[in-house]
Amino acid sequence: MKKNYINDFFKSLGTSKVVVFIVSWILYLYVYALYKSLRIKFKNIDIFKETLSKGPGILLFWHGRSLVVGPFWRTTFKGKYDAAAIFSTHRDGIFMEKIMTRFKIGAIRGSTNENSKAAAVAIYKALKNNTSIALTIDGPTGPRFVIKAFSPFYFSSKLQVPIYSLAWSSEKGKITKNWDRYFIPRFFRKTVLNFSKPLIVKKDATDKEIEEIARNYEKMMLKELHEADATFGFDPIPQQPRDLTKKRKDI
Repeated sequence: MKKNYINDFFKSLGTSKVVVFIVSWILYLYVYALYKSLRIKFKNIDIFKETLSKGPGILLFWHGRSLVVGPFWRTTFKGKYDAAAIFSTHRDGIFMEKIMTRFKIGAIRGSTNENSKAAAVAIYKALKNNTSIALTIDGPTGPRFVIKAFSPFYFSSKLQVPIYSLAWSSEKGKITKNWDRYFIPRFFRKTVLNFSKPLIVKKDATDKEIEEIARNYEKMMLKELHEADATFGFDPIPQQPRDLTKKRKDI
């Protein structure tokens, strides 16, 4: 079993309020400075902005590529649009929640593994209240690159809100050995942030139709990620088996 460095790091810190406050501030400043240093080329950013100006949306991305979402939202919209994300109650979830809220992204507690019904209700209410949602669609424990919950597509159908995906990569960076192959770019490097065009699931789609749409979207998201990585010469990261146990496995 390969060592899960990021998870072990958060475990070593504990969850005392003082530690969480200090470390989350340090990580926030690091991530913000890192993002600001990147030489970013955007794809479909104008479409994303224009559609978002008309109402809330759902932004999907892989767990291993969540690093840029917070600083992107803050620097791009500067508080113009409300957004919220789901965070687990695990140690790493607590730290990530504190970091993201400093990027002006609100918190919803829960995941596909815990408090899923309460989280789904909170997402529904947030969208109704004109708050966009950011989701790590294979989080918090994988399997990697597998869409586990179809709720974003259900909400899109029910409320007629658009779904977007974000795939990004950078010319130099560290891909960890965690289950999600978390990507940490180096400072001042060329970076691509590719947004998909908006998808609105047809009104009152059936469960079977929603599942089919979600599976096709999963394939599209993985293809977009591999293309972004190929821009800088990274080999494609494989998808984990769909029936992989919920425990974090580094394979």
